[in-house]
Amino acid sequence: MKKIHIIFMKEIKKPDDLVLYVSRYKSKKHAIMTMHLQGFLPQHEITYHQELPTTKYLIGVLFPHLGVVKNQYKKVTLITLLKYYLSPIKKVFVGSATKDYKKVGSYDVLTKRVYIDD
Repeated sequence: MKKIHIIFMKEIKKPDDLVLYVSRYKSKKHAIMTMHLQGFLPQHEITYHQELPTTKYLIGVLFPHLGVVKNQYKKVTLITLLKYYLSPIKKVFVGSATKDYKKVGSYDVLTKRVYIDD
């Protein structure tokens, strides 16, 4: 079965530029061979390679907040999901402690989210 391969590459001539390559292959050798035939590898060097099952990758794409929940609460359970999704409601009743975070928007300390100010 094919897996999703996420590959970060940098150009040999310009090492500051990163290239992201995402595709489905059977193995790492098959991915490297195909990238070599496409002309990526003589000019680029692989810096990071990750191989994921298709189902795990699709769950991450369809529900991107699960990664945020796992990062904030260290695991994804029903309780942590409720804490994450009910925190904006808590903000309405408690009020927000906002501060300007590098002029991106207002960063709410309570909900740990950045809200874009219009």
